[in-house]
Amino acid sequence: MQGIDFNFTRRACGRMFSPKIGEGMAIFWLSMYFIVAMNISFWGYVIDGVEITGARVFAAVMLLPVVLLIFHHLVFSLLLFPYTFKPVAILLLLISSGANFFMFRYKIYIDADMVRNVMETNAGETFDLITPEFALWVLFGGILPATAVWRARIFYQPFWRMLAMRTVRIFGALLLLALIVFANFKPYAFLARNHNEARKLASPENYLYAVSKYFYAKSFADVKFERIDPEARHEPRGGGA
Repeated sequence: MQGIDFNFTRRACGRMFSPKIGEGMAIFWLSMYFIVAMNISFWGYVIDGVEITGARVFAAVMLLPVVLLIFHHLVFSLLLFPYTFKPVAILLLLISSGANFFMFRYKIYIDADMVRNVMETNAGETFDLITPEFALWVLFGGILPATAVWRARIFYQPFWRMLAMRTVRIFGALLLLALIVFANFKPYAFLARNHNEARKLASPENYLYAVSKYFYAKSFADVKFERIDPEARHEPRGGGA
């Protein structure tokens, strides 16, 4: 009776729980996960809040998953690179799962004002928001997927080839996005005009934009103006006669 090859078994289990995947497919599946699991509030808003007034609006709404997938793919293609792919992806998963919970549970929209409120929240108020429901939501929506990302063996092409391939994918995605939006310009313009708040539910773009806007405004708010010459006086042109 032959003995069990424990090294082979260990390697097989390691491959099973550490799947090998290319960076392009990793970005695709991460984008898919975000549009399905991290945008529950967005899709709930679309289902409950968008009135289908005709065939063109119906077609535009049916194409929203494709539009969102392309947009996420563009964002992740610009953010996720070798050596930073896993840390950034994991951070986005954890933040998005928490933001997703608050948007779904408390029906909030994430914008710069909401980010300012978060920054001004004290420790006591923060701990009051960390409930068992929140912990479970983040566990299943953020921590477990983040663990899968960490365990995955993502392989990359040589840098310049990867950069060239990613550039082609980005321009291809932009072209496809432009064609979809151009073909459905009036319905999307109608949706953007009448449902502007929907963009504040699309994760992670909502909080990425809100945080950048908050710190941009704060950078100007913290500027101290000093008078260069205290003796300077304003005099009208031309003087007097």
